[in-house]
Amino acid sequence: MNIEKIINDINHMNVNIHNGRPALKKPLLLLLIISKFEEGSFAENRINFIDVEKELSELIDNYGGRPSKGGTKAYQPFQYLNSSPFWNIHLPNGVTMTHSKDLPIKVIRDQDTFVILDEELFNNLKHSSKARAILANFILQKWWPETVQEELRNILSLPLDNLVKLQKNRNKEFSSLVLANFRYKCAFCGFSSGFNNYSFGVDGAHIKWFSQNGPDTIENGLSLCKFHHWAFDRGVMGVNPKTLELKVSKKFIGRDNFSIKFVEELNGKSLEPFKEIEPNSIYLEWHNDFIFIG
Repeated sequence: MNIEKIINDINHMNVNIHNGRPALKKPLLLLLIISKFEEGSFAENRINFIDVEKELSELIDNYGGRPSKGGTKAYQPFQYLNSSPFWNIHLPNGVTMTHSKDLPIKVIRDQDTFVILDEELFNNLKHSSKARAILANFILQKWWPETVQEELRNILSLPLDNLVKLQKNRNKEFSSLVLANFRYKCAFCGFSSGFNNYSFGVDGAHIKWFSQNGPDTIENGLSLCKFHHWAFDRGVMGVNPKTLELKVSKKFIGRDNFSIKFVEELNGKSLEPFKEIEPNSIYLEWHNDFIFIG
């Protein structure tokens, strides 16, 4: 199983970056394709857009970054992945590919428009659960933080065996230094506890994701309880870079008193006091621009 070349091609995949925000549509499409192979959906090397359109649109809407006025445009990664050597799109007679303009959606949905994967990639995805696990793991680690990785694995039922840590090494002191900077309290709600002489239920969270080259420095960290860490990474909550006041997405709807108190009522509340180092506004602005859904 020559998985290294496939990983290298994915690693060098052209991902559009607009105003410092990488688009996550292509990685999401690849994860969906892997999950389809895991459930045995593709018996032959032929993938039509209509077979993945609905699920891909939902994934982009939830995990692809801030929503755009034009909708999810799930057809874009299906077309533009053609710039990668493992993705070969076949078009109906008389239609030519363009790399500067979206194909008509009617053409993308046509039954004679389909993708043929690189033969080696197809065979790995079809016959090897280990290959599917390695590729899914690489994609998840490259583009998402651990909180979202776990959620995507569960939603897509991605294979979990043979997982290998593929990211660059992190600074082992990052979490403890960030926790100490906020006196081991959640910077959003103040939660603080210990168990067996260790801080319990509170993480040192990256503001700018580590997967997006966010540094392991205190100024790029917030001390957050498990729930608010997840809410922060999912874009439910954010922090005003200038005032350090908490922000809650208008899309969040609390359905009981606890969720209203634990999330909605935190809107406008000041960040818990830090001991020495203030979170850098550059990283908070990145989170507001790319992750927080207003």
